[in-house]
Amino acid sequence: MAVACLIQPPFGQFLENGRLFAGTPVVLQLLGELRTRSCIQQLRFLPRMGRNDSVHRRSLASGGDQFDHNRPSSHRSGGATQFRLKRCSGLPLFRFLHFVGPQGCLSVESNAHVRFGFRCPICALKPGKFALVSRRNGRSWTPWIVQFNSFRWKWGSIVPKHVLSICAASLLWGLVLWFRLPAGPEAGPVQLLAADDSLRWFRGNLHTHTLWSDGDDYPEMVAQWYLDQGYDFLSFTDHNTLWTGEKWIEVEKSKGGRAAFEKLKRAFPSGWVQERISPEGKLETRLKTFSQVSARLNRPGKYLLIQSEEISDKYGGLPIHMNAHNVREMLPPRGGDSVYEVMQRNTDALLAHREKSGDAMLIHLNHPNFGYAIRAEDLMRVRGENFFEVYNGHPGVSNAGDVTHAGCERIWDIMLAHRLTELRLPVMYGLAVDDGHSYHDIPSRNSNPGRGWVMVLASELSSRSLIESLETGRFYSSSGVSLKSVRSSREGLEIEVAPIPGAQYTIEFIGTQRGFPTTSEPIRGGDGKEIWTTRRYSDKIGQVLHTVKGTRGEYRFGPEDLYVRAVITSDRLHPNPSSPGEFERAWAQPAVGPAALAPE
Repeated sequence: MAVACLIQPPFGQFLENGRLFAGTPVVLQLLGELRTRSCIQQLRFLPRMGRNDSVHRRSLASGGDQFDHNRPSSHRSGGATQFRLKRCSGLPLFRFLHFVGPQGCLSVESNAHVRFGFRCPICALKPGKFALVSRRNGRSWTPWIVQFNSFRWKWGSIVPKHVLSICAASLLWGLVLWFRLPAGPEAGPVQLLAADDSLRWFRGNLHTHTLWSDGDDYPEMVAQWYLDQGYDFLSFTDHNTLWTGEKWIEVEKSKGGRAAFEKLKRAFPSGWVQERISPEGKLETRLKTFSQVSARLNRPGKYLLIQSEEISDKYGGLPIHMNAHNVREMLPPRGGDSVYEVMQRNTDALLAHREKSGDAMLIHLNHPNFGYAIRAEDLMRVRGENFFEVYNGHPGVSNAGDVTHAGCERIWDIMLAHRLTELRLPVMYGLAVDDGHSYHDIPSRNSNPGRGWVMVLASELSSRSLIESLETGRFYSSSGVSLKSVRSSREGLEIEVAPIPGAQYTIEFIGTQRGFPTTSEPIRGGDGKEIWTTRRYSDKIGQVLHTVKGTRGEYRFGPEDLYVRAVITSDRLHPNPSSPGEFERAWAQPAVGPAALAPE
């Protein structure tokens, strides 16, 4: 026999901030026979279950979470057991499922990662018991939905004893593939992003380079710059490397040269800087490791450095870069046979590393228009990757596109429209970042810091808290505009700006409605040949649905709305923009409308 797991609709009343919460019904359904070793023969998600159920209640020893479970009168194949969650702090939809059966255990971490074993190293349950568990509280595993002993499994000769007896289906992919449920704040009844006694806005940059790769300044100098500018956190993302081990560089040949080295010694005196003369008579200095820099500059509750990596991959001549945040080891580029496969394989590697370590981690796609490598058609299909850079501060990445290439915001709307309909995937969130490389001539037309950032609403300044807030959409992106609050609900999206005296603001609500034309056509060059770029889609995708002049704006959903997002533009020019003539802006994350949440 095999087992599938689903959540019975309607989902809107059961989900909050992308997590399961009290009142969620969880159904385990028996589905026929397992005929081959280690293989899921049947996998389906059922919208209905048996009604002649008696109600029981029990309390799990771990945490005391309460559950109601309705047990069918018989345990024959096809019977179902429902467990209704009464009290729980919530399980992120990104976690994986884990089952333990009479002969062993099986874990489905994502679409691509499955682990089998005759003894369960994760939850330490004895054979004969069943549990659905989630990683929580660091590296500990906590059974949180159900543990039971009462099923009488009659395996007989159907399955040999050495064959694993239970198969699990990924909760996340089941939900999004079958019911079009996007993970994130839009699935909950109301999400208000506003600072209060328990929540704070934290400003941070998620794309930063140093002399460890192709930046022109020392890591501690870069960290100090962001600290001096009032940032709360900074993610270092040097190319295909982490700041570990011993690395000496020749001062004169480094990108910062002698001038950067002298600035370093003035800023960090008293023996901090290590230098030596090489056998060739050249002055060398040792780059500080991440542990050294973070120990020197981290300020608990005030400033946080995050060890990350820019996984710099490619397909053919197309650059494909993805930032992996809060990693514990360097993730080498995985490659692939297409642009899509490169992105998916690197995403899968990060998710596997995250599950293995137990730490909060996040991956995002960098500068989609760098080399015009990334098409909406490829990125929209990647599973487990829900972030991309809608604004990158590097002047060479073509955020706005051109006459033949879609800009990043156009790509965003195309992805959202398709992910929330036929692809049935979560929303894609848009990040603003610096991608800083040049720190000695500010402002300039070089890749300077301070151009784009995220504002994350979190309970504390920690990597886990920040990533959890990002994954649940509790943030906005900015290149200069500050928001006081963002409120999303089933009714619509509301924005309140934190204004600068004298500045004027325009709030545009942009979205797509159900029934948009799904046809597209390729972009062709002057020679009539198709260009590698996002195809041309209908103007019905990414329409400006409503515009407000002022510091407050609201959009009320209509029944046909799939999503709405907001762009807030100031009349103030950006002081050091990615492209000349840019105005300061902010991007509120998409709120999913009734047309996307409604069942087919």
